[in-house]
Amino acid sequence: MNIRKMVFMAVSLVLVLAVFAGCATGAGQAERERLEQERQAEARRQAEAERTFSWERVGNGIRITGIAPRVQRPRPLVIPSHIQGLPVTEIGERAFSFEQGAGGGANTAHAVIIPDTVTHIRSQAFRVVPVSGAGVRGPGQITELTLGSNVTYIGAGAFVNNAIQSVSIPDSVTHIGNGAFSMFPDISQVTMRNPDNLAYFGNNVFGSAETAIARGLPMLSRQRQSFEQQADMIQQAFADARIQIPSRANRSGAAEQIQWRNEWLTTIERANEFFRDYVSNRPPFTITYSADIRQGAINFQNNTVELSGFRVTAAAGANWGSTATGVLRAVSQELQATGQASIWGIVWPTQRSGNTVSMSPSFAPGLGNVSGSARNLFPAYNVQLELLNSEGRVIGSAVRRIHLGWQASASGGFSVGAMVSSMLSTPADLIMTVNANDITPNMTVRIASINGVSAAQFAAQRGITIVNARS
Repeated sequence: MNIRKMVFMAVSLVLVLAVFAGCATGAGQAERERLEQERQAEARRQAEAERTFSWERVGNGIRITGIAPRVQRPRPLVIPSHIQGLPVTEIGERAFSFEQGAGGGANTAHAVIIPDTVTHIRSQAFRVVPVSGAGVRGPGQITELTLGSNVTYIGAGAFVNNAIQSVSIPDSVTHIGNGAFSMFPDISQVTMRNPDNLAYFGNNVFGSAETAIARGLPMLSRQRQSFEQQADMIQQAFADARIQIPSRANRSGAAEQIQWRNEWLTTIERANEFFRDYVSNRPPFTITYSADIRQGAINFQNNTVELSGFRVTAAAGANWGSTATGVLRAVSQELQATGQASIWGIVWPTQRSGNTVSMSPSFAPGLGNVSGSARNLFPAYNVQLELLNSEGRVIGSAVRRIHLGWQASASGGFSVGAMVSSMLSTPADLIMTVNANDITPNMTVRIASINGVSAAQFAAQRGITIVNARS
């Protein structure tokens, strides 16, 4: 190869390299400009988020606590991923809680987008609080929700009373609290992994058990089994009490309307009979007694002393009311579904405060407020408490008269507690008058009898548990 040819090739190579170097320099400059533009845009977003949201630093992250004062709420509501360079990891408790009828305020966005940086959504973060007595209505309700892929914790009632109809729960979630997605109207579609695999899956996460089963929504297998067992018990209660819900078919004529009303009167009377029997004769409850003995007045003439600090209470088991609640709800809801109750002049149950029905010793379903004989419809227990000294001798006694009353809610709650009738004017703390010479250290109390029957025998007959709270 001659010298001229070699020189030509060398010059060509230099020119090619120069061209490539120029292209690379241009591309690098363009990339640097693009990255700088993205950095500036992110800085603007974070600055805007810093002004829009109330927030606080938690560890190496940021917790959003709401919308900043005097700031117009964004719509849709997009939770920022970073503020001041730190990741937004939490949405605080009640951060965007909205009270309908309060005017303005939080959570007016109909769509909410939560970024992948967020791991915790605290209790009632996006709840909607309806106007008292008006029920949930449109303002403030979220209709669309996008959850980030790294959410692990969704607190109790986080989205309660919103109107989200479809949601996808990411696989990262390990905790969903009670009623987190209890919607109004009920949610209809949920995508998530098996709730039995979660560390915690609360009660009524997607609404009532009826809603979850009817719509094929996720729920714990034990919750499903419990609901199905309870449904069988309610069905059996209807059969035992001969309660039948009248059919709504072919009720257009006057004669049919009258017959329909009469059928409902029969249904309500049988439901009343069920409650009287159930509350009076069936509650498996616990009687708890204790003594924190305190010395009171001394009678120097009779050589006696008053001792106080003796207590007796009673309460039904936590699960006892499920069957009664089911009957109450079924009858009440079916009656309202006829659309005729007010026309017929039928109100059942007859004593309400909102959705709550209170049953006390002076009230029974369907009877209204009455006195005297109505107390006999509810169980009364004469509990005799005895005080024993260290020698095992009974040195004092007192009787506590207990009525059981119950309270039920149309939303499903039911409880039974002990009530001392105000007409008896019995003090909350029992007092025993004993001979001063009989008092010894280490005295004990016991329940000797209930309604004149030994405590052990009465407990066995009625399914009652007796507990000494001091033991």
